[in-house]
Amino acid sequence: MASIQCKIDSKGKNRYYVVFQDPSTGKQKWKSAGLRKEDAELMLCEIVAELMKSKPQRSSRIRFSEYCALWLTIYAKPHYKPSTYATTVQRIRGQLMPFFGRLSLSSISPGSIQEYIEYRINRGSSASTITRDIAPLKTMLSCAYKWGYIRTNPCAGLKCPKPRRKHFTLLSPDELSRLFNAADEPYRTIFMVAAFAGMRRSELLALSWADIDWVADEVYINKMAYRGVTAPLEAALPRRIPLAPVLKEALIEYKKRYPGNLEDPIFIHPDGRKIDANNLTRRTFKRALRKAGLPDIRFCDLRHTYASLLIHQGVGIATVQRYLGHASMKTTLDTYGHIIKDGGS
Repeated sequence: MASIQCKIDSKGKNRYYVVFQDPSTGKQKWKSAGLRKEDAELMLCEIVAELMKSKPQRSSRIRFSEYCALWLTIYAKPHYKPSTYATTVQRIRGQLMPFFGRLSLSSISPGSIQEYIEYRINRGSSASTITRDIAPLKTMLSCAYKWGYIRTNPCAGLKCPKPRRKHFTLLSPDELSRLFNAADEPYRTIFMVAAFAGMRRSELLALSWADIDWVADEVYINKMAYRGVTAPLEAALPRRIPLAPVLKEALIEYKKRYPGNLEDPIFIHPDGRKIDANNLTRRTFKRALRKAGLPDIRFCDLRHTYASLLIHQGVGIATVQRYLGHASMKTTLDTYGHIIKDGGS
């Protein structure tokens, strides 16, 4: 129906095109999609969806790959935030398409979905990862059922694998101090905010001075940064959390060096460039860990350390849930229940 082709332009760069047949003339058309393959793939989805609208197919014959293109255009793109949409495209392309892409939509059964789950388990994927990757499949097939493409929804009653208890590494006060001392600014203060405010990486990079209430000693977390774009958090996630004295002092000192504008991100490179999220966690954070002589932990373990500190201090689980921005208490209990049972030890 349509495909992506790559050609070298006059400047020696790879330029991507979507090639398709014009339904009105029957002639082949080439549409430039720019220099990024990701942009070409999104354009391909949109063009395929338009072609399907202009030339309806029998629902029993439509392939999963073709239906994905339609669903992404008429459902996901208008309804999802840009970050959610990009993640959904990535999961469909990377995980679902290789397994289901060639199947007709009507041939996908509860058995074939269970086969996919077993396939992922055998390849070492965790239960939580599989559940996240299946989420768009469940939504797509639910839409397909409502829209009349399939007679029954094969995901109805689907049981995803139960996640195992999450394992994470908690840092002691001495280890946190070593980490902070091993990092230069702005990363030293970034690590402190992660450990003493429990903020996610995307929330950290969107934080502005306007979000700090110096009188009430609170931090207002209401937005996130994804690939350089700032967007509001979902309704369940915005929250106010106490500004710990040690963190308030660190932010005051940081503001003296990098005052910035009220609405601009607090944490940027000294030369004004935005901080790349992946470089922050995969390079800068790992380098600081090695310099401090600490184990190779994940950046999110700073957030887990914050939660553990709250539990040690006797903070109630409902309050911990609110400070972390979990949509449900079940998430908090599933993640930290063992710490609560152990009395915070």
